[in-house]
Amino acid sequence: MWKEVAVLLRLCLTLSFDNWQLSHQFLPEIMYIISTTAACGPAVIRSSTHAFLVNTVQSLVGHFPLLLYNRQKLEVILNDLSSMKYTLLFGLTGSTPDTAFSASANSANDAVDALSISGLETIVSLLIEIIDLSASIGRSYCKIFF
Repeated sequence: MWKEVAVLLRLCLTLSFDNWQLSHQFLPEIMYIISTTAACGPAVIRSSTHAFLVNTVQSLVGHFPLLLYNRQKLEVILNDLSSMKYTLLFGLTGSTPDTAFSASANSANDAVDALSISGLETIVSLLIEIIDLSASIGRSYCKIFF
């Protein structure tokens, strides 16, 4: 089962890179996938999930027309995602930081403790904040399309 999940997460990870249209259009679905796979499974799953979130936020910050305050808040969130607090919440340690494409999906010795409810609450609160910040668009975008 983890092999199939790893393949699908890697596909989502690749598609989310520098693609704000898909990231914004499917943001609720992306956040659902991230919340259900955070700190689950082998290192490749955990790392791909974390990288998927980073790619999504980076796509929104880099190209999506946001209000200045919202863009600045998302940039802070993007920086925070690489902090030890969030890498540990996603079940990543110093030994497994960049394993999204380098680890095998059937690694047996990289078990992680179950994510606590308070840890999941922290992740979901962050995801809701990202959705909220990306919900409002800048004026220039409105003038172009409306």
